[in-house]
Amino acid sequence: MKETIGLISLGCAKNTVDSEMLLGELTQRGYTLTNRQDEAEIIIINSCGFIAPAKEESVNTIIEMAQYKESGRCRKLIVMGCLSQKYGGELENDIPEIDHIVGAGDFKRVVEIIEGEADKRNLVRGPRFDYGGKRLITTPSHYAYLKISEGCSNRCTFCAIPEIRGDFRSRPLESIITEAKTLAAQGVRELNIISQDNTKYGLDIGVAGGINRLIEELASIDDIAWIRLLYTHPQFIDDRLIETLNRDKVCRYLDLPLQHCHGDILKAMGRRGDEQTLGRQLKMLRDKIPGLSIRTTFMVGFPGETEKQFETLLKFIEEQSFEHLGVFAYSQEDGTPAAKMKGQIPEEVKEERRETIMSLQREISLKKNKSLVGSYQNVLVEGLSDEGDFLITGRTAGQAPEVDGVVYLEKSQVERGQIVRTRITEALEYDLIGEVEDSKSIMAPSI
Repeated sequence: MKETIGLISLGCAKNTVDSEMLLGELTQRGYTLTNRQDEAEIIIINSCGFIAPAKEESVNTIIEMAQYKESGRCRKLIVMGCLSQKYGGELENDIPEIDHIVGAGDFKRVVEIIEGEADKRNLVRGPRFDYGGKRLITTPSHYAYLKISEGCSNRCTFCAIPEIRGDFRSRPLESIITEAKTLAAQGVRELNIISQDNTKYGLDIGVAGGINRLIEELASIDDIAWIRLLYTHPQFIDDRLIETLNRDKVCRYLDLPLQHCHGDILKAMGRRGDEQTLGRQLKMLRDKIPGLSIRTTFMVGFPGETEKQFETLLKFIEEQSFEHLGVFAYSQEDGTPAAKMKGQIPEEVKEERRETIMSLQREISLKKNKSLVGSYQNVLVEGLSDEGDFLITGRTAGQAPEVDGVVYLEKSQVERGQIVRTRITEALEYDLIGEVEDSKSIMAPSI
């Protein structure tokens, strides 16, 4: 009888996809999966090493799971992912309870270990990008993440991803479409397109039209209702992509991590632009894509960031009034150019700046949500809410899964995966409350 396996996936949606590919391989080979780590004979941790808090969470999780080698049934502890790719040697020395250390994306090597085909402890090699075969979806059945490339070649000075994940490599178009059709056949209605930079898709493998052709192909799949584009680089937004974002089935939603708006800080980050050029770009996007929701990410406390430069960023955020916004305090990552820069900012200053922006964003978000009261939105039903027995949750096309708010609905005759016409009746800071006007399922993501 084959072993029982527990897997813990940490970090971003890209790690989620790697984990789902691994789980698919294992279930296809007859292994039993469990969410009870005390019952698992093999524990796998797909780690994250992007920034300091993620590394800390990964290390703490490894130490916690290592205890099951004494108190549980665990006989083998395997660590894979970004943390092991970058710090495999340190993990091997510092946490002897780890049996095998595998690199980023190398889920097939994990299978070899479990099958007894590999016996070395530290098996880290170059980051892998090899997709195909069965995939076990761990997200709710109506949506999935679709990973279209691996790595990054942008070389922002604060980011360790190119070192960990390697240069940008697009996945073959045929492979993506085949997987998307399989997901649709399994009941997935919303595809969330992910990579380190979706806007570069296909440039390295000669796919004519790149990301635009990919989205057109995905939109032709009958059972797919919503297509959402995550992780786009502002430098590579063009008229063709704007046209694509106005297509049927494509959510008027853009994840556009700007990182900062001050020209000097952006230049030090290895990026382009300033508050004027970015402001013009954002205006152009809103003018050309009616009903667009923008999610962005900013970084505070980058080396040398002055109080005046921070105030410029704060003013920019207030003026642009983003629908969704996240803030990271700069993390000094080993091996990155920014880690060696002068003018490192104290942690307490970074945290104060982060909270100042988030306080402002709460006000902006509430104001944005209030403007939707009385409007009709198409809402993708998620299922029962944790907030009460008589509530279900859903999302508008302007709300991405896991990172944005939700729409609370009174319990009615709707099912998970339906897209229903809903009247928004109340606004909260990040969430909305609505009433289902028509429980007949529809396809369109727009109002």
